[in-house]
Parts: sequence; structure tokens; C-alpha cells
Amino acid sequence: MNDADRLSLRRVNLTIYQGETYKHTFRYRDEFNQVINLEGWSARLQVRSSPSSELILYTAAGHMTVDGIRGEVKLVIPATVTAGWTWRSGVYDSEIFFDTEVEKFVYGSVRVKPEITR
Repeated sequence: MNDADRLSLRRVNLTIYQGETYKHTFRYRDEFNQVINLEGWSARLQVRSSPSSELILYTAAGHMTVDGIRGEVKLVIPATVTAGWTWRSGVYDSEIFFDTEVEKFVYGSVRVKPEITR
């Protein structure tokens, strides 16, 4: 990725309803609203109670896909995963990576709304 295509780190807060399939698509464009090609890149994301916490509340392994041509990173967390969560809030960040190059692209808070209908 060249300097013109570098992703700017941005804050996106997430609200996830426990027991529901959660879907979010992060779209990446340059300053002229042109797609940033992410072809060949992968993505990863972790949620922790605080940035310094050693305990990982959630990792998106297997739940993120990169559509490089469209410049999109899709997060889909199955309902079976969110249903088991007992935690209610945390912080996250996500990175894209290709070989040895790693770029943080999004961060924020995560709120989990408790499930009522089970």
C-alpha cells in the first residue's frame, strides 16, 4: 500500500445485541472517495475490557473477510457466539496485514445489550 492509499485510523463504536448475528462492513476510500484496494490483505480484531488487559473477551478469528477490490472489511459474528457472551462492554481495535506490513485501521468501544428473548 503506498502513502496515498494509507488508511486513516478512525473511531467506530459498536453496539451488539446478545444472541443476534452481528454484521458490520468497514469501507475504505481515499480523500477523493476512491476505493482503496485491499486485495491480498487480511484482517484481525480483538476485544478486551481495557487496552492494557491481558484477557481477550472476543477475537474475530474466522469472522472477518476482506473484499479487496471493493475496499471492504466485513465482520460477521454468528448468533451462537454473541449468545454466549457474559461481558457487557469493552474496547477493540482492528488491523489489516499483508506479509510483514500491518496497519491499524479502526478502533472504538463495544457495548453488548443483554438478550431478553431466548
